[in-house]
Amino acid sequence: MPFHGRAPVAGRSRRLKLALRDYQLIVVFSPQASEERVGSVLGRVEKIVTESGNSITKREQWGIRRLAYPIKRLREGNYQLLQFKLDTLQVSHVDTTLRVSEDVLRHLLVTV
Repeated sequence: MPFHGRAPVAGRSRRLKLALRDYQLIVVFSPQASEERVGSVLGRVEKIVTESGNSITKREQWGIRRLAYPIKRLREGNYQLLQFKLDTLQVSHVDTTLRVSEDVLRHLLVTV
């Protein structure tokens, strides 16, 4: 069987190159969620970021604000903002953590 691919170059590693990017995460929590539960979810996100050797650069609590449209029959949400550097392979872990939480109404994770 003939070989149609390129031969590996001697001395080159086949490791994945991790790309660090700046991300901004906005999370809308249920207004009935206690501060402990909000802190728990954000703590899990921070743990994912710090375990990969990165740090949170900004954390803001925007507080309870009116939603543009009702979500789960709620008209208000507790907004939280996080900014951090993270490698692209860890983004799915952050997304999964937020999707699983019952207190999170919506979240948006974008590159800055």
